[in-house]
Amino acid sequence: AFGIGTGLYLAVDVAKSIYETTKQLQSLDLALKMVSGSQEEFVSNQVFLKSLAEQYGIEIKGLTKNFTEFWVASKGKLEAEQIKEIFTSISKSVAVMGLSVEQQDSAFLALQQMMSKGTVQAEELKKQLGNALPGAIKAATMAYQTLHPEMKVTEKFFMEQMKAGKVLSSELLPELAKAYEKLYGIENVKRAETLQAAQERLANSWTDLIRAMNESNNAGLAKFLKSTMEMLGNFVNFTKLLFKDEKQLQEYFKN
Repeated sequence: AFGIGTGLYLAVDVAKSIYETTKQLQSLDLALKMVSGSQEEFVSNQVFLKSLAEQYGIEIKGLTKNFTEFWVASKGKLEAEQIKEIFTSISKSVAVMGLSVEQQDSAFLALQQMMSKGTVQAEELKKQLGNALPGAIKAATMAYQTLHPEMKVTEKFFMEQMKAGKVLSSELLPELAKAYEKLYGIENVKRAETLQAAQERLANSWTDLIRAMNESNNAGLAKFLKSTMEMLGNFVNFTKLLFKDEKQLQEYFKN
């Protein structure tokens, strides 16, 4: 009974994980498809995200959510390739720094809010992005210097410009993302090999398996889940039999 109970518990846990991941993937795919504008762009974005997740070991579901929100905030202000370049550079930075999922989300949220507001503010740059990715003010100063080579840009001068609302997000963010790479010395890094990255790649393998089962022409996930539920039902019924007396067992098999 103990062995059956343990097996039943594990089976339920696996089924629950498959069910929850399937729901998340369907929701994320729908949102990305709606904002992509066309089927071709949707597929391109999916390929981009899968490659990015593998390169830098970032959990694919969270990455997709953050990219979708950043895409919405940036569309019309930046070209598609610029959006992807910014997202790639920041993804590389958070991966190499070994940030937690919560810190990654905070960094991407800061970018999204900066693009939504149109100008860079201290709240998003210093408190949100800076708390997640150290060196935000220094990287932003470097980026602003690149945009204005005729000036001598100091951190104090940059802060004054930012406070005056003169730092446009659409101008600064492409250079800010590159500045982070220079600040961390990771311009030539093509793949993250941290423990965090390895853990997330393992999690992504499970997500990829569920997606593959869901998209299979021969045995879609719906069929798999149905079979799983039937198997669990049989487990439950069999377990009940163990606790029936002989008369009850006879009646059960008669029915």
